[in-house]
Amino acid sequence: VSELQGGPAVGSGNQFFTPQPEDIRAWLWESIGSGAEAILFWCFNTRDNGGEGGEWGLLNQLGRPSRRLEAVTRVIREARGHGDLLASARPPKTRVKILYSEASHLLSNVEASGGVEAQNPRNREKSADALCGAFSLLDDLGFEAGFIDERLLRDAGGGWRAETELLVVPGCTALEPGSREALADFARAGGTVIADGLCGWKFPNTEIDRAGFPEDFFGAAVEEIESIRGAFSFALEDGS
Repeated sequence: VSELQGGPAVGSGNQFFTPQPEDIRAWLWESIGSGAEAILFWCFNTRDNGGEGGEWGLLNQLGRPSRRLEAVTRVIREARGHGDLLASARPPKTRVKILYSEASHLLSNVEASGGVEAQNPRNREKSADALCGAFSLLDDLGFEAGFIDERLLRDAGGGWRAETELLVVPGCTALEPGSREALADFARAGGTVIADGLCGWKFPNTEIDRAGFPEDFFGAAVEEIESIRGAFSFALEDGS
């Protein structure tokens, strides 16, 4: 867990907020319970300049241990008291995984034009938006989802396939060499693949992959791309 908030954000950050000791304790135990191997705070010392001056630190404004830091100390002591139990504990394996495609994120940045608003189809965060949207959707449906990187996806000897039933592939316009075959192998072995958008349409260097996915993989092919302005809705032929 990186950049866990250590202190007040009164002039910067997304919102005006100072974590209380009980917030710190809840965050730490949730991190430990989720299998975190390390937890990094932003920051230990309070910033002394710039737009974040006087903010974010586990130390107080006098440079001394704050109540937040004392809460961290208590959690560490409690965790050490159950060291054997925590060392042997393992988080449950997630049966649903979301593919993280670094190539697609890079492509989004290369092809970006305009702001970062989610409704802008040219925004540089569109791949990340799709990733976060997939996680939120699965969470709303009650599924606990994990993430898998393309490099791990292509690891034929990796144990992820045996523990995964559903693989969601959101916003993965560009796929690295070998990823398409790995997805097909997972599907042939009985796994379910759900993808959106122009999945695997391009190589990471922006070149269009003319081979693409075979039509029988998804049961459909991209014949044309139509741009639409404004809101739209899906409807059946009977109007419902």
